[in-house]
Amino acid sequence: MAITLETVVPRIKAYCPEFSWQEKEFIVHDSKWVDLMMHAGLHPYFYNDCIHPSKKCAKVVFKSKQFALYVIIPKSQWERVEEFRNILKVEASSNSTTHSVTTPLSVCQLQLRVVILSG
Repeated sequence: MAITLETVVPRIKAYCPEFSWQEKEFIVHDSKWVDLMMHAGLHPYFYNDCIHPSKKCAKVVFKSKQFALYVIIPKSQWERVEEFRNILKVEASSNSTTHSVTTPLSVCQLQLRVVILSG
């Protein structure tokens, strides 16, 4: 699951780069809501879903497949992020500068937010 976190965590951090994210609290789930961080098998969790009988002989073949994975941020951490962003907004509005503290949400970040809040 390390590759999932390596891919997604930078995008999560981009949502609020000033916040001190607690990455160790993040959890990876599949579409059946299985906690993949707890999987300790000899093979990757999805390995058996990629093994298929060969049509030409009695052997099995490996066929790659795509799987839906979700990086879950605990509700308590997400609430701290939202509180932190609100503080930044208040501080920004009390300053007379024209620089924006928050960045607009990209589609990717918006999708992450939906996953986080529904999880």
